[in-house]
Amino acid sequence: METHIFQIAPSAARTWWVYVVMGSAAVLIIAAFFFVQYMVKSALRASFEVSQNELVIHGGFYGRSIPLRDLILDEALKITMGKDAPVRIRAKRNGVSMSGLKSGWFSLSTPQGRQKGLLFLTDATRAVYIPTRQGYALLLSPEDPAGFLAALH
Repeated sequence: METHIFQIAPSAARTWWVYVVMGSAAVLIIAAFFFVQYMVKSALRASFEVSQNELVIHGGFYGRSIPLRDLILDEALKITMGKDAPVRIRAKRNGVSMSGLKSGWFSLSTPQGRQKGLLFLTDATRAVYIPTRQGYALLLSPEDPAGFLAALH
């Protein structure tokens, strides 16, 4: 007996859209990877520059310049984050939240109540809380919290 092979009949189905969807998904995943990498690296390399007139936060996407007159320095605190701290992080709004790094916009519980907070926090034992007149508070981890607060004053 002789073997016969028959090919499938041609289809009217078009499959080009599968390649478009899969290619788009791959591009989005790669873009998301580089975006997250940028966010984490810029947060870990953040610095706080105090000049005569302003505080400049160099921190990538969330960095900004804040005039010193907009900082409420009388209420600034050097704190150690924890359950008994006067300032606690409630929830992430927009940012990076990893073990040992919180950067971006978060909700805070503060002595003044709930507050929006801009965080650049890497060390819970060296946290500095500074409310602003711009509708949010800063929660930062400078290498030298006492020196940082002294420079702001």
